[in-house]
Amino acid sequence: MKKAYLGLAALAVLGTGSLASCNKQPGFIIWAPSEEKAVIEQVLGDYNKANPDDQIEWGFRAIEEGVASGELEKDPQQANYPSLYAVVDSSLPDMVHTTKVVASLPDDVAKKVTAENSESAVLTTTIDGKMYAYPISVDNGYFLYYDKRELKENEIGSFESILNICETKGKQFLLDLDNGYYSAGIFLSPEVLGTSDGISYHTEADGTVVYDMEWDGEIGAAAARDFSALVAPYAAKDRSIFIEGDNTAIANQAKAGKLISCISGTWVYEELKADWGEENVGTAKLPTFNVTFEGDSEPTACQMASFVGSKVYCVNAFAKAEEQALAHKVAQILTTKEAQLVRYEKRSSTPSNKEAAEDPRFTEHITPAVAGLQAQEPYGAAQTLVEGLYWTPGEAIGRTIMQGGVSDTQKYTTLEQWQAYLKTATETLTDPSKRV
Repeated sequence: MKKAYLGLAALAVLGTGSLASCNKQPGFIIWAPSEEKAVIEQVLGDYNKANPDDQIEWGFRAIEEGVASGELEKDPQQANYPSLYAVVDSSLPDMVHTTKVVASLPDDVAKKVTAENSESAVLTTTIDGKMYAYPISVDNGYFLYYDKRELKENEIGSFESILNICETKGKQFLLDLDNGYYSAGIFLSPEVLGTSDGISYHTEADGTVVYDMEWDGEIGAAAARDFSALVAPYAAKDRSIFIEGDNTAIANQAKAGKLISCISGTWVYEELKADWGEENVGTAKLPTFNVTFEGDSEPTACQMASFVGSKVYCVNAFAKAEEQALAHKVAQILTTKEAQLVRYEKRSSTPSNKEAAEDPRFTEHITPAVAGLQAQEPYGAAQTLVEGLYWTPGEAIGRTIMQGGVSDTQKYTTLEQWQAYLKTATETLTDPSKRV
């Protein structure tokens, strides 16, 4: 799931999932979403059957990946604390640098995990040159959904096209722009970054890895100005063609028959399938948007980028040494090729394991949501490379664009206003001494 924006509450404790003895309360506890329990039962159950002299006993607490790290950070040695827990990769920077609740992988294990998993999964689990998590899946990203009854494949390539058709039909397009998770896609566009080979980043003197993004200069202001000039009129209350909102808004507008396209992730697929009909759910890479940069006479079609991320297993650095050792062992068992194929079958989780991603059990059963993720992947940026302090400014940036706050026709006045607005926000992103 995306950044803690989803705000999902922890689910109830489901109790012990011990496979060797159902009545024994083991000391080894796993935290993961409720859907993951069935995966653990099958994978560790198969392991125990194949290894009668090496039985793994485990307990289980159901808790969503997006909130597990925050719960653990309150007290990593709380009653029934986990030795192994599942989180979204965007939690890793704070867990490594601030709360230090995650143990790094042993070097030999890290090499094996690196060799077996996709490049994006390795990138999102590596902080300052060390690997801190075991990739579970690579499905934490967003892409375009569209209703095939209302939009044709050749009509979804640009924001301009989609919004024009929406207005013609009196329908709606939803992008949660008042949310830094999505608004960053404007500035991460390869054309806005000035690169031709995708998202670029660099390592600073203090070891921090950051994106090469120009937020408050001429290029960033031009992208914000032109995107705002495009969408803000459609967002006006008397039109309400371009709307923002969370997953609930997507579900409500689709159910009401008003929504024909939106930008979101795999987490809304089942809802859209129910409302539009499975055969009508189309997915694709994100649209382009036009920007006229300084010195250009014609606009440039800029590909909207996205965040891509992983769901991962982490070892609790505050667990006892023997518990950590077992956690590393169990994490490896739960993230093998076979385990990830079981997870796809039971949870529709896209494998990060390279062999699993090429296996017919995955490739011959790809859902539209997975196809959308794959189409957008070339334009994806690892969420772990974004400073934690970004998210509040990112939300404000999206709100400003949505309200037309950077659409002033006086270009340099707009740039000055944009720079003044972003000065405080970007200071924490561009000055390493101000990072926490």
